[in-house]
Amino acid sequence: MNLFEHQKLFSTTLAMAFAAAAMCVSGGQAYAAGVQVNIGPFNADDILRYSGTFTSPGISYDDPASGGSVDNWLVTQSAATQLATNQGILSPPPVGINDNGFYPASGARLYDVQLGFTNGTASGTNTVIRSTAVGNFSFNVPNNQYSQFAIFGSGGSGTSTLVITMNYSTGSPTVLTGVTLPDWAGGDSGATAASAAGTHFTLTPPMSRQSAWRFPSSGYQAPGTGGYYIYGINLAPDSTRILASVTVAYTPSSPGYTVANFFTAAGAIAVSSSPSVTPLPNTLILLLAGLGLLYWIFSRRQRAASGV
Repeated sequence: MNLFEHQKLFSTTLAMAFAAAAMCVSGGQAYAAGVQVNIGPFNADDILRYSGTFTSPGISYDDPASGGSVDNWLVTQSAATQLATNQGILSPPPVGINDNGFYPASGARLYDVQLGFTNGTASGTNTVIRSTAVGNFSFNVPNNQYSQFAIFGSGGSGTSTLVITMNYSTGSPTVLTGVTLPDWAGGDSGATAASAAGTHFTLTPPMSRQSAWRFPSSGYQAPGTGGYYIYGINLAPDSTRILASVTVAYTPSSPGYTVANFFTAAGAIAVSSSPSVTPLPNTLILLLAGLGLLYWIFSRRQRAASGV
């Protein structure tokens, strides 16, 4: 291979290396960071947990004031497994809230969801239960532009109608009216976290529950074909504006009987539409530098050989 051929080879290789560098700069994967929001303060404990012994909740997931046969609890996975074993009901398999209270991003939901408790939380409140009467509450949101945002919970002893107001740092609020918070036995609506504002989707699979008034001797209810759920309520915020706070007004379907249970809120930060930049790997930087040096050496030799 003569000097000209060497130069041509290195020129081609150098061009390919620069093309690879350009791909690293312009073709990086964009992603949406997740944000968890504390909607508290929590004011109720209505989740049955198990860590060697049961931690009995202080209130029912249904109407917390009723007492008697309508009192029931949601259960963690450990509690569901122990209840099913104790009561000999192993089909279908027991299903409860994830013991760590964590639901990683999945499918259309681009963000993780962390509930405010785990199976190991032995005491203390873990749920925001609102009165069985008409009411409202507000919570602040870490100021960001969000591509997705949802409030998580479900109703007990019926549904509630919500009016959700999203307050932005600029411009007028967005108000969602006629939003339904489904009963925990309401089933899967078929919507997803990417669906329209005001729709609901299931965070959990169909789960087991325990009848409080029959605990601990009996009353475990397997998931079956219905089961019990925690839902996400899509807000579908304006991703071009900074969301600052959210207000939720609720009207129980049966005042004095129906209750709304809320756990948390979470969302995905909107990603800029401009190309993302991925830093050049160190090996590629060294390759470019080495090829540049070799190209310079061969160019000097060519000029020397030609008498230039």
